[in-house]
Amino acid sequence: MMLRFGAWNIRGAHHITKQDQCKQLISSQHLSVLAILETKLNLNLTIKAAEYIRLGWKIIHNLNESPYGRILIIFNPQVVEISTILSTSQLIHCHAIDTSDQTSFYVSFIYAFNSTAARKSLLYVIPSLRQSTHPWIIFGDFNCCQALSDRVGGNPLSSNEILPLNNVISDVELINIKSVGMQFSWNNKRKHGIRTFSRIDHSFSNLAALSKWPLLFNYLPPPLLSDHSPQIIHLHGVDMRRKTNFKFFNSWTAEADFK
Repeated sequence: MMLRFGAWNIRGAHHITKQDQCKQLISSQHLSVLAILETKLNLNLTIKAAEYIRLGWKIIHNLNESPYGRILIIFNPQVVEISTILSTSQLIHCHAIDTSDQTSFYVSFIYAFNSTAARKSLLYVIPSLRQSTHPWIIFGDFNCCQALSDRVGGNPLSSNEILPLNNVISDVELINIKSVGMQFSWNNKRKHGIRTFSRIDHSFSNLAALSKWPLLFNYLPPPLLSDHSPQIIHLHGVDMRRKTNFKFFNSWTAEADFK
């Protein structure tokens, strides 16, 4: 069985329509795990939203570290067991076990702060999570670009803006997970003025993850009601030519940055 992990900055989960879109995403992409970023919910509303989105699934959150509902993880315990190792205001680092074959691996869910200064604590922590022998996936909203080509429109990127993340990725020896779908993960959706597109949602793995899942990839569908595209990590270890349950809708190709 192929595991699929999702992460999506939903920009607030108060409205029922956004919760419905999370439900639809789980069903259409056959997710075992979904990290909902920037829920803006308190504890009681977080529990209610999680139960509405997927009744019977377990939840993990970082409300103890951040009262503003930054990261909510819901997962199917029949498919994957997840336990928290480290939780901060910008990260939840977890140990996971695939219940089908007892594969043990690590996953870090990221929702970074907007400012360069505030992100420093996140970039300081990531090297301490390094895994050399066990598979490790790290993905989410890093709120910064990795390459000068990661922004179109608006102010051009400078080398100083992309250097901190790249230094950490290099030091920890992480690898960009192959990405398909939307070229840019965020856009300001302006109907008037300058339209800006950027790639601030990223996914990385270590070599052990690529060894376990040699056809590992990240699929970015259109953002729908959010200004961020979801990320769908396919932990794929078999021939891609074999039949899968991947779903594609022709209307997605109408999006400006679909590739």
